[in-house]
Amino acid sequence: MRNYQEKQVASLGWALHVAGVLVVLVFVGAYFALVTRPLNTQLDQSTSRVAQLKEVLKRAPQVRSAYSQSKAELQALKASVEETLLRLPAELDENEFIEQVNSVALASGVKIVGHQSGLTERLESYSKAYVTFQCKGSFASICRFLHGIDHLPRLTEVSQLEIESDKYLERYPIQVNFVLYFGGNSHDRSMRGEVL
Repeated sequence: MRNYQEKQVASLGWALHVAGVLVVLVFVGAYFALVTRPLNTQLDQSTSRVAQLKEVLKRAPQVRSAYSQSKAELQALKASVEETLLRLPAELDENEFIEQVNSVALASGVKIVGHQSGLTERLESYSKAYVTFQCKGSFASICRFLHGIDHLPRLTEVSQLEIESDKYLERYPIQVNFVLYFGGNSHDRSMRGEVL
């Protein structure tokens, strides 16, 4: 009977050893699956992020320079828009423009023969009107006349210019079509005081 008990004790000992080994194996497997693998994945991700951050930091001076340049260009564009809007009267006021043209013509030596009002177009952010002038003047006076018109306080553009030339003429007949811009408004919400 003693032999039987010894066999049972020995079997129980082996069973406990096997159970202990299984517990250790399960613990090691669980530790690897639940702790080591996620930590390694997180380490790989962190290493990748660090590499990306180092690359970004290498390019930081160029990015900073490009940002500063873009910011300066944006400020210049906003200033240009503000200046252009200041040159756009709220209303057409064609008579004021005709008086200004007559004044520039007198100062430059060009004689105004006549003028006609043309079409007025209303667009989304501004309007424009067309006015045609018939004039006479020397080549130099015509150049001074156009230069003077270009420097008027209101935004004006020459859309068409016709000069009749004859080698015996001292004063050339010209017809010039002007586009008058007015009633402009900005699309920039911050310039109009609106919230984005």
